[in-house]
Amino acid sequence: MINVKILTKESVALEAEAQKVNITTTTGEITVLSGHEALISTISDGKITVVKSNGEILKLAVFYGLAHVENIKGKTNLIIMLESIEDIKEKKEEALKEAKLKAKLALKEKESDFNLESSVLGNINRFKHKK
Repeated sequence: MINVKILTKESVALEAEAQKVNITTTTGEITVLSGHEALISTISDGKITVVKSNGEILKLAVFYGLAHVENIKGKTNLIIMLESIEDIKEKKEEALKEAKLKAKLALKEKESDFNLESSVLGNINRFKHKK
C-alpha cells in the first residue's frame, strides 16, 4: 500500500492508503505503486486518479504542483502538493443535476405549449362546428 497525502495551500485535501496513484506530470503520466523508487516530479494541469485501498476510485482535476515519492523502511509515501484541486465526480454530479433541472423545465414548457395548442385547436374546432 501507499500512504498518500495531497496538500493544497489551504488544507490537506486527502490523506489515505492507496493501491496505486496515476499522476499527469510534465514529462508524461506515471503510476505510483507500492515499492516505487524515490522520485520528485512536477505535476502539470490534468488529473490524478487514486485507487484507494478499499477499491474506491477518486478522480481529481489538478492544477500545477509537485509529487514526492519516498520509501522508508519498506513503506511507500507519496506527498502531492498542488496549487488547486477539484473532485471531478462532484463536478459531474453538479452538471448532471443542472442538466436534469433544464430537462424538467423544458418538459414543463413543452407541456404548457401542448396545452395551449390543444386549447387553440379545440376553440377552432368549436368555431367550425358553429357555422
